[in-house]
Amino acid sequence: MILSVLKNTHRPVKFWFIKNYLSPQFKDVIPHMAQEYGFDYELVTYKWPTWLHKQKEKQRIIWAYKILFLDVIFPISLEKVIFVDADQVVRADMGELYDMDIKGRPLAYTPFCDNNKDMDGYRFWRQGFWREHLRGRPYHIRFAITIKLYNALYVVDLVKFRETAAGDNLRVFYESLSKDPNSLANLDQA
Repeated sequence: MILSVLKNTHRPVKFWFIKNYLSPQFKDVIPHMAQEYGFDYELVTYKWPTWLHKQKEKQRIIWAYKILFLDVIFPISLEKVIFVDADQVVRADMGELYDMDIKGRPLAYTPFCDNNKDMDGYRFWRQGFWREHLRGRPYHIRFAITIKLYNALYVVDLVKFRETAAGDNLRVFYESLSKDPNSLANLDQA
């Protein structure tokens, strides 16, 4: 992911890594990579609040961090950030997403590729808990520009995210759903 982002832009890039879940090897290698490839990076961390139902599986905790704590994990001076899953290959300049007018919304997600039938199994809102919960209504998140979401890549206007208390709203929503483990089968897509 890192090299694919750098390969497709001429802008300066800074990566923010969630320190809690980096391997010791990655922590050793990243300073050398940053120097060799010319990017900045910072390690961020946030302790899970005691009042919020905690996930037990590492992957589910990571999924939670990527959406539930956006307002508190980054420095207050950071105005905008693009989230990219570590296993993504970037094929375009991320600067276009960064510069995109998200019409005053705190989050904007990239489309989920509805026309690609190979992805049908990943459309969580069309099966199980969410299909039953929606009962034929379209799936949407009120903070997103598009109703077709793919959570491996999104831009966050942190100023708007904080102004609208989006983090608080998402944590309350998460807490209400977390009592039913089936409702959070795809935690990062809740």
